[in-house]
Amino acid sequence: MKYKYHIIVSFAGKDRNIVDESANCLQAKGVKVFYGKIEKAEVCRI
Repeated sequence: MKYKYHIIVSFAGKDRNIVDESANCLQAKGVKVFYGKIEKAEVCRI
């Protein structure tokens, strides 16, 4: 079974800065991350 994402990020609002940095770092290394800020267009289509 193939998945579109390797990881889904969920967090408390106060942690947004560290999550932004972590999600961007993971993506730069080729990890497929579902993160609302990155996938906003995808979330809006659901």
